[in-house]
Amino acid sequence: MVAAVQFAADSAAVLLVDSFLDVILNYAPVMLLLLTMSIKARSIHLTAGLLILSFASAIQAAGWDALRPLDHNGVYHLVSMAGVVFLYLGGMRLRTTT
Repeated sequence: MVAAVQFAADSAAVLLVDSFLDVILNYAPVMLLLLTMSIKARSIHLTAGLLILSFASAIQAAGWDALRPLDHNGVYHLVSMAGVVFLYLGGMRLRTTT
């Protein structure tokens, strides 16, 4: 029920506000929780990946266009790719139980 309410509220905000900041604010609580858990687990790769993805989101939200011909969307995706590599490396190091 909570997820359905959150989905409806975010969908309405996306339609009314038309800003990437809405997307960032929507997934910020989950990212902060995952960052906290990664720090507690001492996972350097996961922590770095989440911080890089947060930095990419800040670039996108700020509309930073200093790397012409790339605009803020292109820079966001390039920086995000680096973050995803770190998330992958961190995920590969997680212990699994069988």
